[in-house]
Amino acid sequence: MNKFKAVIFDFDGTFIDSGEGIRNCVEYALEKHNIPVGDKGKLNYFIGPPLNVGFSDMYGASPKQCDSLIADYRDRYEEIGVYESQIYNGMVELVKKLKKNSVKVGVASSKPTYFINKILNHMSLTDLFDTVVGTQLDNHNADKTVLINTALENLKITNKDSCVMVGDRLYDVNGAKGAGILSVGVLYGYGSKAELEEAGADFLAQDVTELNKILLNI
Repeated sequence: MNKFKAVIFDFDGTFIDSGEGIRNCVEYALEKHNIPVGDKGKLNYFIGPPLNVGFSDMYGASPKQCDSLIADYRDRYEEIGVYESQIYNGMVELVKKLKKNSVKVGVASSKPTYFINKILNHMSLTDLFDTVVGTQLDNHNADKTVLINTALENLKITNKDSCVMVGDRLYDVNGAKGAGILSVGVLYGYGSKAELEEAGADFLAQDVTELNKILLNI
């Protein structure tokens, strides 16, 4: 018997490794504004939270500066950065296994839906998920709980007891808690074990193999 009836995935750092494209576009935007990048390790912070949070937390940008930085970021991202990503090995197969076992599968991400669909279309995976929920291009502060609940509503889920959120950052775990569902923190993404444990992830998966075992109740 399946442990879960619905699985919601984060996108960046969970389903795809989009780090290269995101880092390159953040660096591009900062350079256009003559803001020193500094330690490039800081750029990984942008993989997961909304862009305005990254620019504000890492570089002290004001709301107005954030809007301008995000506009420049997206200029490069749409043309180049969106293609600087790759699917984590085994993730497509995992989603297909879940669907074969009658598990509903969706995405809930703070990435704009426009870009998620563009990536999936580029990878010929437009029909992989049952629902894809992201943000609007002008919505910087999308609440992860709202995104998850929207995905569950789209999947027509009425009993949340058998639902789980899979993600690599504390935002995913906190969003799952807010939505009243379980969470799996994946350690192959961009969040640390300490971050996910502190947030209170119900399960931790070292890699996609462990994630298979958790989600398919093996």
